Amino acid sequence: MVAPIENWAELTGTVREVSPRADAPGVSELRLAVDEARDVAGFPNLLTEAPGGELAVCVDDDSLGAIEPGTRVRVRAQRAGPRTVVAHADGPIAC
Repeated sequence: MVAPIENWAELTGTVREVSPRADAPGVSELRLAVDEARDVAGFPNLLTEAPGGELAVCVDDDSLGAIEPGTRVRVRAQRAGPRTVVAHADGPIAC
């Protein structure tokens, strides 16, 4: 198995859905309609294809806050696997 490379992108978009992950207690999944995927200095951006589509972003419940569907957010995220995107521990920020 190959370890993923360290990568980050700054995503901006609108939350479509928030749901708990059955396979990961304490983690929720944001369904995010992505408008932008900006580069983070010093890291490759593996989410350049995200704008114009939707992504499921895994977020620790402790950093989720009061984010709900319809909220416009900014979140630093990384591709952790072929179908897995994970938010930075700071979580999403309403904007």
